[in-house]
Amino acid sequence: MPYVFGVHHELLGPELWADAMLGDAQLLSALRVMHGGQGEAWAFDVFAFDRLCKQKVGLQQPHYPATLLTYYLLHQHGLFSAFPSLERAKLLNWLQAVEAAYLPANAYHTSLHAASVVASLAFFLAQPTLARQLSPLDWLAALLAAMVHDVGHPGVNNGFLEATRADVAVTYNDQAVLENHHAALAFRLAAREECDWLEGLGEEQQRELRETVCCMGLGTLTLTLTLTLPLTLTLTL
Repeated sequence: MPYVFGVHHELLGPELWADAMLGDAQLLSALRVMHGGQGEAWAFDVFAFDRLCKQKVGLQQPHYPATLLTYYLLHQHGLFSAFPSLERAKLLNWLQAVEAAYLPANAYHTSLHAASVVASLAFFLAQPTLARQLSPLDWLAALLAAMVHDVGHPGVNNGFLEATRADVAVTYNDQAVLENHHAALAFRLAAREECDWLEGLGEEQQRELRETVCCMGLGTLTLTLTLTLPLTLTLTL
């Protein structure tokens, strides 16, 4: 686990780690770009943010840029206030577990790609015409769907997995193999006791959130994110 300003993450705990990181003026300034004008917000530099996170914790330590970015956006859009029963520590544990499950050896489908998609989706969701139609649960599900949409990606595509009869292709009967795998892995990680943030939602909220996350993940197969909202977004991911 990373050190933050010379203090080991395990001693801080996930919430204090996130608060310490977001209390850093440079990191906060980099993240606040996303709330600038249209051009400034779209120009958020995820690579620069990644380098800055590495600087703060040390190059040899995990630095969780996607976790920090997602947590920041959840806070900025008032989702912890909207869902006061959510345990932040468990949500952060889950976000870090998801980020750790992205394979760094991949050329493209890494946790930094996840961070980029989270930032891009937040930009689109914040556009006034769309934002007016979103509930807090829509925001929560959408941001987390972006975070997990490629988790556990092996670096090869569905066609390769199907042709080689990989276990994951057999499991999902050659149907949206990776898309099913990403969603299943995300919720499997959330079943861990230290990561079970879903218990902070009501049963109906859990059902709706799970449906949206799975639907958005499956939608990336055709580059169409079909939300459980009154419209369909087409995004290049």
